[in-house]
Amino acid sequence: MQSVDTSADRPIPSVNEQIAADHHAINAERSSLALLLRPEGLEDKDFEAWKLAALRRLRRFQATLLMHFDLEEVTAFKESVMAHAPHYASRLTQLEEEHLKIASDLDHVITLLKRTGGTEDPLIERLHLRLTGVLELLENHEEAERELFQSALYQDLGEGD
Repeated sequence: MQSVDTSADRPIPSVNEQIAADHHAINAERSSLALLLRPEGLEDKDFEAWKLAALRRLRRFQATLLMHFDLEEVTAFKESVMAHAPHYASRLTQLEEEHLKIASDLDHVITLLKRTGGTEDPLIERLHLRLTGVLELLENHEEAERELFQSALYQDLGEGD
């Protein structure tokens, strides 16, 4: 039976630290995933191994992304924005709805990948286009979140120094 590491030696990262770490990991993986679904030069005999490796990378990315979305939705991130700028409620709701779209679109990419049958399958190009679209949506989404957070927390309240 394995024991669970409950060591108190490691500091628990703050929500902001975890969100920042998630953003770093997501951005790094997003950059490399853009090239993932272009199996140029791949022989049919190697296709299945490539497909399984691609599925695993996409699933790991999906898990990281979903945990990140959970962190944003159930922690003080949302409350911080609302406390400083309640007039941004509709923008915050829109960003949360984008979480659902991004997750759904990424799931569709995974489903398409599972259906591909070889290096010459026409789904490969469609798969690449869909993944590129998801990654662009994610990049735009993260930028909109950054802008909202900065605007909400660092707005000029018109008070003197």
